[in-house]
Amino acid sequence: MSSMSIGAQVAKAREERGWNQKELAQRAGLAQSEISYIERGERPNPGIASLVALEKALGLEHGTLSRQIRTDANRRGRKVS
Repeated sequence: MSSMSIGAQVAKAREERGWNQKELAQRAGLAQSEISYIERGERPNPGIASLVALEKALGLEHGTLSRQIRTDANRRGRKVS
């Protein structure tokens, strides 16, 4: 899954569960607009709290999405602390 952007990973995991963005937002305790921004790549580096909430709601291994931020940043030549 790591070759996909965070947004693509979130959308794929959500769709695999048969959920719409509103349902994922409710399960993760986030706004539906936040899910939409992330999936469309308009928020490519969401905060850690959002990532953890998404990982929990989607049943992903802890760190799955935050590792992707580092991968994406490395591809763009940015340093992420």
